[in-house]
Amino acid sequence: MFSLLCMLIVTTCLYFMTLQFFDRKSALIAALLFSCEGSVLFLGRLATYDAFCLCLLSLAIVFSLRASQAASAQSLLMVGLLLVLAVAAKYAGLLFVPTVLALLAWWSWKHKGLEEMFVRLGIALFSLMAAGFMAFLIMDKQVLTGLSFTTTNRVSFVQTGPIQVIQHIVMMEGIFFGLGFLGLLLCGRQRLPTGLLLFSSALLVPLFHAYKAAIQEGYFDLIELSYGYHTPLAIQIYQNLAASKQYELVARISIHNSYGSGYYWVWSKRASTSNSVENSV
Repeated sequence: MFSLLCMLIVTTCLYFMTLQFFDRKSALIAALLFSCEGSVLFLGRLATYDAFCLCLLSLAIVFSLRASQAASAQSLLMVGLLLVLAVAAKYAGLLFVPTVLALLAWWSWKHKGLEEMFVRLGIALFSLMAAGFMAFLIMDKQVLTGLSFTTTNRVSFVQTGPIQVIQHIVMMEGIFFGLGFLGLLLCGRQRLPTGLLLFSSALLVPLFHAYKAAIQEGYFDLIELSYGYHTPLAIQIYQNLAASKQYELVARISIHNSYGSGYYWVWSKRASTSNSVENSV
């Protein structure tokens, strides 16, 4: 229910953003297409922090666009807080922080001029650094380890190359990228910078995954498996990993949540280490 509420807020923010960039008709079409997208429907039913992260990022963009046209820039102080909360909710949200700041800079320059653009961007950066510093003081320092394990150095059991990743993205989201590219060609010279920024931002995640697949030799350092959500699959993955002789089990953490009970199995590349618990399984 919470994820659904977050995605409804994201859709509302998308309508407002498109209304600012284009017109009401475009905003309605964008909101309709977005709400029918498979990944959006999936996230609305998924009990994770993905939808919450997208909600915070969307709100940050809305605050940025409103503040870039307002007489006062005080509301920009909220932007930094929202961005830090978005990254805290889902580390991958860090990928879109430059997009929010770029939209703020471009829209401020367009409506208030170059000098005001630097002022408003400076306020947003100050609020971002202040909120980030406060979060660093408050949060457990193991959050940096979590960032590495779940985002920057995250691994998957299924090793695929960049071509396969790109093919999967085209199959799942190709129609939306095609519509976006068509809109980019038809948006006109005046709206082209905004269209380029939005379309480039949409490519960030696919390019990131393709890049990580391209350097997969240095990518598969740690594997985290939930043993309990789908027991037969988890057993099969465990057996395949153990038989590969490339990984060793370094931890088995008991968990219990709304999905049920089970374990997190943490694997690392095989090395001469004394902390292996593989023989204890």
